Amino acid sequence: LFDQEAKNHQVYPLDARLSDRLDPRNRIAGEPKTSWTYFGNNVWLPEPVGPLLFPQAHSITADLVIPEKGAEGVITCAGAFSAGWSLYILNNKPAFRYSIFELGDITIAGKDPLPTGKLSLKTVFKPDGSKEGGGDLTLFLNDKQVGEGKLKRTSFRHGLEPFEVGRDSITPVDPAYKNKGEFEFTGTIEKVKFEIIK
Repeated sequence: LFDQEAKNHQVYPLDARLSDRLDPRNRIAGEPKTSWTYFGNNVWLPEPVGPLLFPQAHSITADLVIPEKGAEGVITCAGAFSAGWSLYILNNKPAFRYSIFELGDITIAGKDPLPTGKLSLKTVFKPDGSKEGGGDLTLFLNDKQVGEGKLKRTSFRHGLEPFEVGRDSITPVDPAYKNKGEFEFTGTIEKVKFEIIK
């Protein structure tokens, strides 16, 4: 009976893979995308539809305008407190947070304060080839290195929360801003570009 119903409802072939099937890259026809650009302070997409970055080598480049009074808030993020990443400004300094089920959570803080006006904030991730997907992440402000750290492990998915530009709208990726609501970015995001590095 199972065999007959399986054929009637196109169940075959049975596939026991889980993590492979959850990876949205396996459902994309043609060559996977290697570059994504978003404009403005208000982008919200389901996480699998946004940039597919980790554990690949990649960069995130944000072109920002910081007002005279300064700015703070989340520039871009994906996922949540349990598993996710966030690039943000707090206390007038840039920071990058990676959370992975408390197995390798890390905050990489920039040491230099932000100038006002137009600037570029960039992260570069270089994987170390480990099975955990770890690697080195470097933070740049106007092409000057201002922070670096080691991610012990990464994941190709980051939970059920969305990919966003301009805020972190559900649960905060970083506890450092958990009391700041959605922690909307108070400057102007001209664009954020995500690129896979070959």
